Amino acid sequence: MNEELEKGKKGINNYLRYSGLGFQIAGTVAIGVFIGYELDKCWKLPSHILLRLFLCCLCFWGFISGLESLLNQNNSHELHELVLAISYSFV
Repeated sequence: MNEELEKGKKGINNYLRYSGLGFQIAGTVAIGVFIGYELDKCWKLPSHILLRLFLCCLCFWGFISGLESLLNQNNSHELHELVLAISYSFV
């Protein structure tokens, strides 16, 4: 019975961890869309180029930061350093 309870808690913890990761990425994308849209509207750019630029950049950044936080939780130091090197090479 105790093992089943611990297994259930692990499942819930994994669900919360991955749903939090999804919300983090979705929030970052939403911020990118909002900033790009407002700048396009302010500068009256017809092709929404800033919206697309901010969307792409913040999608990538959201994915990398989410992956970094996921790796921090799993204590995978080698992969964590690899993700940091990749993310800093694009900045």
